[in-house]
Amino acid sequence: MQADDFDSRIAGLAAQPEPLVGGQTHVRNVGDHYAVVVNPAVNSSDDMRHAFLHFLLDPLVIRYREQLLPQEPLFRAALRAPRLPESLRRDSLALFTECLVQAAELRLRRLPAARLAGEVDRAEGDGLVLVRPLMAALAKFEAAEPAMGFYYPDLLRSMDVYAEQLRLQTIRFAPASDLPVAAAARPATPSSELDQSLADGDRLTAARDAARAAAAYERALSIAPGDPRALYGFAVASVLLGQGERAYDLFTQVVSAESGADPATRPDPVTLAWAHVYLGRMHDLAGEREQALAEYRGALAVAGAPEAAREAAQRGVEQAYQPAVRNPSPG
Repeated sequence: MQADDFDSRIAGLAAQPEPLVGGQTHVRNVGDHYAVVVNPAVNSSDDMRHAFLHFLLDPLVIRYREQLLPQEPLFRAALRAPRLPESLRRDSLALFTECLVQAAELRLRRLPAARLAGEVDRAEGDGLVLVRPLMAALAKFEAAEPAMGFYYPDLLRSMDVYAEQLRLQTIRFAPASDLPVAAAARPATPSSELDQSLADGDRLTAARDAARAAAAYERALSIAPGDPRALYGFAVASVLLGQGERAYDLFTQVVSAESGADPATRPDPVTLAWAHVYLGRMHDLAGEREQALAEYRGALAVAGAPEAAREAAQRGVEQAYQPAVRNPSPG
C-alpha cells in the first residue's frame, strides 16, 4: 500500500466525525464490521489509520492462522515484557496483528532513519517483538507490490524464527510504569560510545545484517575489552554468519567471565545462562554429551536465570539437542 493512496482513502472517513465523544477516539469491531468514532476538534488521523489497517489486515491473520504456528516461540518471548497489554498476552494472533499494523504504520509514516529506529525500539520495548522483522518483510512487499492477500504467505515465510529467538533471548524490555506508554517505553539515548556500538550491533542483528553487527560488537570490544554484552552479541552474530568456532570461543569467554575479579566484566544472569545453553547445544551437535550436560547444568545453576533459559537447559539435560527445522527462504 502506498502512503498517498492510504491518505486519500482515509480522508473520506475524516470528513464524518462524531461530535459527542470528548477528546477520545473509539474503535469497535463486531465480526467484519468496524466503527470509528472521533472528535472533530482533535487530530485523530493516527487512530483512524490504525483502525483502518486493522480492518484490512485482521482477516488475513485469521485466514492464515495455521501458518502462524511456527511463530509461537516469539509470542512466548513477548510475554516477558512487563508493558505488553493484557489483551495481547491472551491471544498470539492479536499480538501478531498488532505488530503487523504497527510495522505498516511505521512504513507509511516515512520517518527519518534516527526517529524510525527509536520508534521500533519503543515498540519492541513494549513487547511488540515482531515489528522489527515485519518491517523488513514489508519493505520487500513494497518493492514487489503484489496484492497483500497473495504476498501474505511469503511475508510469514520470510521471518527467520530461529534468528529472532536468538535475538530476543537477551532483550531488555521496558519496565512496568505508571507513565504513559509512549514516554515510559522510549529507550534512553545511548550514554557513551560503548552503548552506541552495542545498540548498533543489536539493531543490525535484528535486521539480519550479521557481518555489520559483528563489526559493531568488535568496535564495542575495542572500547571495553571483555564486556560480556559485546562478547555475547558478537557470538550471536557469529552463529548467524555460520562461524561456529568463533561463536564457541566467544560464548566460552562469557562463561569464563563469571568468576572474573572485575564486577564490570561479569555477565548478567540472562547473558550467562544463555551462553551456557548455547555452549551445551554446540557440544551436543559435536557428539560431546558429557560436556553438553555440564553446560546445561551450569545454566540451571545461574541465580536469576530467565525461565526460558532454564527450560531450554532442562530440555538439554533430558535429551540431546537437535536443531529445529528452519523456515525456507522465500523464493
